[in-house]
Amino acid sequence: MKADTSDAQSTELERQEWEPMTAYVADMSYFSGKMEAYLRYKEIDYDRRIVTSKVLRDEVLPATGLMKVPVIRLANGQWLKDTTPMIDWFEREFPEPPVVPEDPVLRFVSKLVEDYADEWCWRAALYWRWIPKESRKLLMSRIGHEALGDFPAPKSLAGWYYGRRQIATYLRGDGVSEATEPHVRGQYVDLLDSMSLLLADQPFLLGSHPTLVDIGLFGPMFRHYAQDPTPGRLMEERAPAVYAWVGRLWNARASRMTAPMRLSDFTHPGWAYFLEEIATNYWPFLLRSAEAWRAGESRVDHQAHGGPPLFQYVNCDPRAAS
Repeated sequence: MKADTSDAQSTELERQEWEPMTAYVADMSYFSGKMEAYLRYKEIDYDRRIVTSKVLRDEVLPATGLMKVPVIRLANGQWLKDTTPMIDWFEREFPEPPVVPEDPVLRFVSKLVEDYADEWCWRAALYWRWIPKESRKLLMSRIGHEALGDFPAPKSLAGWYYGRRQIATYLRGDGVSEATEPHVRGQYVDLLDSMSLLLADQPFLLGSHPTLVDIGLFGPMFRHYAQDPTPGRLMEERAPAVYAWVGRLWNARASRMTAPMRLSDFTHPGWAYFLEEIATNYWPFLLRSAEAWRAGESRVDHQAHGGPPLFQYVNCDPRAAS
């Protein structure tokens, strides 16, 4: 009996319409690192374009409505944005090997962990980037020369302005205060300890192969924690297994994963911190955010860890790419 190849042929024709693709990324960007780790592991070919303020203003903003990366432009002119729906789209187009578990329970919890990494871990990552003087000075210089190199101001001044803006808007303006700072700062240490426990007996966070939880947590762990000097040194000293995982995931390729996929579940002791943190602090925030969105409110005040409220915007996303 001859196999029906019509579906495969149709998919190939569709891909010819949107390949090759261009990924607009920034080398210091939380979400660029996450998206590139996914594309590299799945071995999806893309042209890498490092953005400047001019590229963001002239190309990305008119097409997407945001000066934010990563975004992907397909050959047919279609643009993709936001890492979560982008990964969902690519999983439909490149289903093998999947990064999202098929089991519905594992799939749901994996999606929840990814969302937690995207929307709850970024504040601590920004804290460790911009509050320690060593990291702040380096990042101000890098951003001034790399991302804002075409900005109509001296590079040192542009980088200084960007860094002060990050602190004022996305840390102090988002509820990081003397009272909340210990919890924000301590999240990184808790992540390192929990991930070290997970990686003590498996190469990736859910087992033998990279999955969505690895991709999601790679966002804060790669470009911020592993590469910025102050948190990078802490990772090297306190959690070398996590440091090794960062390199292993960046170097992972699906074609090299020849052994059968073996996934554990979220009963591993290393997941205890994540599940408690999500259930206690992040899930209530999601519910409150949904209520605020339905009510048309512009911001959410959310109390976590028994401290003063942290707030986040609901009807707009003010966060910068780094």
